[in-house]
Amino acid sequence: ALRAAENYPYIKINISNDWPRIALTKSVKDDGSLYFGPYKSQGAANRAIEIMNASLPLRTCTRAFRNAKSYGNPCLKLHLGQCLGPCTGKVDRAAYRELVRIAISFLEGDSSTMIERLEHMAGQLANELHNARMTPPAD
Repeated sequence: ALRAAENYPYIKINISNDWPRIALTKSVKDDGSLYFGPYKSQGAANRAIEIMNASLPLRTCTRAFRNAKSYGNPCLKLHLGQCLGPCTGKVDRAAYRELVRIAISFLEGDSSTMIERLEHMAGQLANELHNARMTPPAD
């Protein structure tokens, strides 16, 4: 209960980066990023990040994206549909920024858009499961 405030975790979104990501940090700096928190526990902050990463295909990698070499090769998350893949250089920046806006709104307390996204994803998964059950097995 007597922990110093600097030990509490924050969620950071570096909006000055062309391709912001959501990360956990223990310090707030004057670097142009948005900070949310402090969170009571690291577990609570991690759960919030997990929810956003599960429903918003934002990057989780730590690439700088400063030059062509730093873009590198796409990772597995792109192939799994868990990231739009800014490393490919083919992502619409406006669409990516809209996802970042949704994450910021969620962290500011407006969960309506995030809930709509999760409900839509749940409906899609339910339809996929239903279709898989209705398809007869191939011999």
